[in-house]
Amino acid sequence: QVVGGTLNTHPCLLWVTQAGSIQLWDLEDLQARGQVRIKSVDRHYGQRPPAAALDTLQEVLRRDWHRIRGASEQISLASGLDELRVDWLLGDEVWGSRIGELTYMGAGSR
Repeated sequence: QVVGGTLNTHPCLLWVTQAGSIQLWDLEDLQARGQVRIKSVDRHYGQRPPAAALDTLQEVLRRDWHRIRGASEQISLASGLDELRVDWLLGDEVWGSRIGELTYMGAGSR
């Protein structure tokens, strides 16, 4: 079953819940709790996701979340694996939401 998701550019600041809702954490609160930022990522993508990216993500999740979650769960079940990461490419107006990569993490990665 789908656990949730992140943005690859801001994995510690944003979480997409199992229901397809967006959870944003406060950067200062994370830092106060010991979260270490990766400066090279911050320089390249910024400390926070751009507002336009969040708007696009929210729109895509509203429209496609049930399909994204359903397809991810079907692929995982059909593979017979205990854990499978399904990376999705979102926000393209021409291609729409689509799978970008499948990764078996396996018990050895824990």
